Amino acid sequence: MRNGDIRTTDETVRRAAVLMLVLALAGMSFWLPQLKAVLSGLLTGDPDPVFINRDFANYWLSGRQALAGDIEPLFFKDQYQELLEQTFAQGAMETRNWSYPPHFLLLTAPLGLFSYRAAYLLFECLSLALFVWACFVTWLQWHQSSENVAGPSGPPTSFPAAILFLSCFVVAQFYIGQNGFLFGGLFLLALAWRQTKPIACGLVLALLTMKPQLGTLFPFLLLAERNFGAIFWTVAFTLLLFALSVAAFGFESWELFISETLSYQQRVMREWSGVFLYMMPTFFAALRATGLTASTALLVHLMIALPVLILTLWLFFSTRAAWFENSVLLAGATFVITPYAFFYDAGPLYFLAVLSLLQPGQQSGACRRLWAPLLLALLAAQPLWLPALPLLAKGTLVAPALALLAPLAVLALFIVVVSYRLRLQTGRQ
Repeated sequence: MRNGDIRTTDETVRRAAVLMLVLALAGMSFWLPQLKAVLSGLLTGDPDPVFINRDFANYWLSGRQALAGDIEPLFFKDQYQELLEQTFAQGAMETRNWSYPPHFLLLTAPLGLFSYRAAYLLFECLSLALFVWACFVTWLQWHQSSENVAGPSGPPTSFPAAILFLSCFVVAQFYIGQNGFLFGGLFLLALAWRQTKPIACGLVLALLTMKPQLGTLFPFLLLAERNFGAIFWTVAFTLLLFALSVAAFGFESWELFISETLSYQQRVMREWSGVFLYMMPTFFAALRATGLTASTALLVHLMIALPVLILTLWLFFSTRAAWFENSVLLAGATFVITPYAFFYDAGPLYFLAVLSLLQPGQQSGACRRLWAPLLLALLAAQPLWLPALPLLAKGTLVAPALALLAPLAVLALFIVVVSYRLRLQTGRQ
């Protein structure tokens, strides 16, 4: 690799890191008090209402109910809210609902063996280790594939430099208590293993059905790459998980999931408002934040998502591409297409964005030295600046307008990925 390429990428890393820090600090009034309360709860065990009112409460309580053999309240919103408040004895708690299919209870059940504090720490730390390992596996394959393009010296981006841009994502996971480390790690491992370890890929894709909006494009990618082994094992492991969940919780759990949980989730998407909308880097959520009705927001979202889907499928099936090119295309398209995805789901997107924007050949020209750091910072810092917008611009139209920056950044990454891929395709021809 030429010294000029290395110098250009180093400059991009420095500028993007500074911009990411500025954006993160801009939202500090929102996330820092919550992070302090969670860390205090983890260290002292003090049942602070902020520490209790985390998304992790859903996983821990579902684990206890699964072990007790009483999961029915999970599927009824009012019963579930009452159960939450009785269990934690904190009075009125933030409104929560159970939104996962029954086979997710196979993973949350062990959490019920521990106290809330111990389970929180154990779940987040173990899933963080999984996510970091998945990032390393992905980075290693990217490094090897980039060597084939850039020559023996390979790409200049080290793993620590790449992982630096996940710091905002890590902070957000801990203060929210979500499952983004777990499903983000599964997402990356499915991409990394799909061509070399079809059985392992099938297993992680089967687990990813617990959060199905993240796996919608994987079947198309596997078909396009004629990866029938991974498809077979995905179906086999998915049926196995379904059978295990039926054996453990009864077929009625799936009936309740379909009749109660899914219908209520539609209400959540259409009716919930507030900070909830500022936690999703999607056009649907951002447009709802501007005041559009759910129907109108979904229509506009589809007007953007459908062309992206068509273009993605065309690129999958009609053009030849290397492992990484298809991987980053799938990640970018997934988060443009789905209307219901949160920044805590987007860890794989942020990590692949770092590798893509620092890919050899992406950084030529002064213009790219300017837009690449900005785009990278807007994406990497999303978990800390996006949910803070209602506080930063309270009572004005500025916050809803700025919320559109999040999906626009994701769309911009998709466009960059597609344009780079088309340039490579033209060069190969």
